[in-house]
Amino acid sequence: MLKNRNNLFFIFLLWLLSFSLEGNAADFKIVAFGDSLIACNNVPASKKFTEQLQEALLAQGYDVEIINEGMSGDTSAGGKSRIAKALAHAPDIIIIELGANDMFRRVEPKIVKENLGEIIATAKES
Repeated sequence: MLKNRNNLFFIFLLWLLSFSLEGNAADFKIVAFGDSLIACNNVPASKKFTEQLQEALLAQGYDVEIINEGMSGDTSAGGKSRIAKALAHAPDIIIIELGANDMFRRVEPKIVKENLGEIIATAKES
């Protein structure tokens, strides 16, 4: 079931990105920012989310670079302190994936929501 859910997410992401990239086939930079689900440490390169996304977009004719700014174990609070580094890549699109480790650590959902809001606001400003 989880594999199917991941496949659906991947298809949805490609569909969503197709609107952002439509009509433009030159030099897009996407930063994938998050925790171990983005970092994929100890995972073969061909199985990493960022590698699969880049290959899929290149196969569709998009000249795109995917930058992996995942950090295993990261939380939304850690993401707040790292977002400037990720934005220094000057991405056209940023994928933000954080919150799972907050839940494992029983961080109050209100705090996670505030942290993610600040990350999103910072990304929008750049």
